[in-house]
Amino acid sequence: MDADILLEDIDLFVGGTHALRRFSWRTDPGQNWAILGPNGSGKSSLIKLLAGQLYPVAKPESQFLFFGRDRMRPGVNIWEIRRSIGIVSPELQSTYLPEWTGLDVVLSGFFSSNGVYDTVSASQRAAAHAALDRMQATHLAQRPIGAVSYGEARRLIIARALIHNPSMLVFDEPTNGLDPGSAEDFLATIEELGETGLSILIVTHHIHEILPSMTHVAILKSGRVHHSGPKSNILTADVLHDTFGTRFNLVQDNGRYWTVPESTH
Repeated sequence: MDADILLEDIDLFVGGTHALRRFSWRTDPGQNWAILGPNGSGKSSLIKLLAGQLYPVAKPESQFLFFGRDRMRPGVNIWEIRRSIGIVSPELQSTYLPEWTGLDVVLSGFFSSNGVYDTVSASQRAAAHAALDRMQATHLAQRPIGAVSYGEARRLIIARALIHNPSMLVFDEPTNGLDPGSAEDFLATIEELGETGLSILIVTHHIHEILPSMTHVAILKSGRVHHSGPKSNILTADVLHDTFGTRFNLVQDNGRYWTVPESTH
């Protein structure tokens, strides 16, 4: 079976930092992944690699296959690859000027920009309205992003990510900046998207953001995949202690997980 994503022996430098070290990981069709790890483990670098914002060191032994496309091959169409993946992140959300409307935010996905600076076709406008409707955000089309709630703005960013009908949606720290109620609503939205057959990748350092639809978990540490496999094999007290250096009691309920530090008394 061909992998959706195959990374084999990847080295990636960000500035002078060796961000990913001989990094190997694969996802297969039908899998939804959570990437977990402490700060500085390489999670953000992996997202930028997948999004085509960073490029690995060219080595004969390395492989980077992305939905049937060889990212290591010279001359590969990076724009086609970028259309295969939708990125949803607080960082992207923060780049929009407050006067841009919800429709502008969604349309900007066609141009990989943080605003609309090109002529928009009728078909693009129709696709943007369809994405807004899919996210139940049609009422936000003419509202400035600076005048909507943080959670509503996050829905606009998802609609933007859906504009090309991507093969995978990547959520970077999905509930960052949201209050507890909005955070749970947003996680429920991600869960609904995961149930439609769209591949979902959640990148987080919060155990409770790993949703029931997540089938697999990879844990990063120091730029490498430290643990990887089916969710039930990875989310254990021993693995979490090995990763974070703290003993936790792991609580599971209806496919969700929470951690409680072990009492020292």
